[in-house]
Amino acid sequence: MPTAVLLETLGYHQIFAFLLFVPPALALLFLFQMRSFPHLVRRIRLLTPAYNFLLASAVFTGIILAFMQQNYSAHAMAMTAASAIIIYNEIRRYKRQRVITSYEIPEQNVFIKWAKKKYALDIALLLVLVLFTFYF
Repeated sequence: MPTAVLLETLGYHQIFAFLLFVPPALALLFLFQMRSFPHLVRRIRLLTPAYNFLLASAVFTGIILAFMQQNYSAHAMAMTAASAIIIYNEIRRYKRQRVITSYEIPEQNVFIKWAKKKYALDIALLLVLVLFTFYF
């Protein structure tokens, strides 16, 4: 495989991986700033497609890279596991969020606490992956 193609694919993969930090960081910002639950939910719903697109793009370019290099290293396994965890938690967030109505204040507070932990975990997981990839 030509090196130029590998480097270009790696460049795209790194761009998508670094852009993947933006949606959870914005969601955390919204969770800490917003006081109105309907507005919070609306903003998080707007972030969800971007988050899913960036995650899918990073996973897809990672799979392409792994097959182009014809190896499936520990880095690739860690990235696959982290992606699966993030996708699973994002599905759980969506399911928990859609059943809460605007008048269920205790459930809203529980969801907000859980969502803060979820997005903080996402950012921490992505940071660990980046550090693991660049330093090991």
